[in-house]
Amino acid sequence: MKQDADEPDEKEIRDEILRQLMSISRGSSICPSDVARALRSHWRQWMSLVRDVAGDMARNGLIEITQ
Repeated sequence: MKQDADEPDEKEIRDEILRQLMSISRGSSICPSDVARALRSHWRQWMSLVRDVAGDMARNGLIEITQ
C-alpha cells in the first residue's frame, strides 16, 4: 500500500480491480470500496476516482457494473 497522500493512478486502480475480479468466483462481484481500501488506508478520498476508472472499464467492455 502506498502513502495515502499519493493519488493512485488509473493503471494502479485498473490493475487492482482486475486482480480482485480474478480472485473471486464467476458470477460474484467486488465493491469499489474494497478496491480503494486495497490501494490506500485512507481510502474514502479515492472512491470517486475508483468509480470513474471502473466506469471507463465498463464502457470499454472490460468489466460489467451491476448496481
